[in-house]
Amino acid sequence: MLLEGRIAETLAELLASVDMTVMATRRRSRLGRLLFGSVSQELLRNASKPLLLVSGYNYPVDLTGRPHLNHALVPLDGSPGSEEILLPIVGLSRVMDGQQTLLRVIPEDRPFSLLKKLPRALADLNDVAKRWKAYLPKLKTTHVWSDSQINREVLKQAEEQQADFIAVATRGGNFSRLFRSGLADYLIRHATMPLLVVKQRSE
Repeated sequence: MLLEGRIAETLAELLASVDMTVMATRRRSRLGRLLFGSVSQELLRNASKPLLLVSGYNYPVDLTGRPHLNHALVPLDGSPGSEEILLPIVGLSRVMDGQQTLLRVIPEDRPFSLLKKLPRALADLNDVAKRWKAYLPKLKTTHVWSDSQINREVLKQAEEQQADFIAVATRGGNFSRLFRSGLADYLIRHATMPLLVVKQRSE
């Protein structure tokens, strides 16, 4: 389709009729997006459907190969909204027959605080796995405690777990979030593997 108009606004009108939007991203910095805008952030702000982002490149696109979306790394923070990413993953799993790894990163601040957080975090992650196991039979869980930033730990785990893509729910791309990097914002700017993002409906 050849359309005219502002890119984000014109695409947003089509999103209600599709199951997923797939697009390349330039991985601009927060300042770059403030100055030049970001189509992906505009779509995240208004879209109710999943958005699959891949790193753009200047070579001809190869449409003959089967995409590698078999293994999803799904970081969860324990909130109900973060689980909303699992519904589109169920749809992808039916097509790709894929596997999923639910990840919980526990900040390592003080040892005694960690001992209190760990049992609850593990129980929450196991509860999520039990609820979704019928729809995602290859689902597994993993947890790490880390003294580095959670955002960086997620990227590190994606490599160690040999994930094909990362899947995450976000609260959306409003103006104030340009100045504080949430997980989805960080991954959009730094991840080299595909990123599946869905906007949370619940807080």
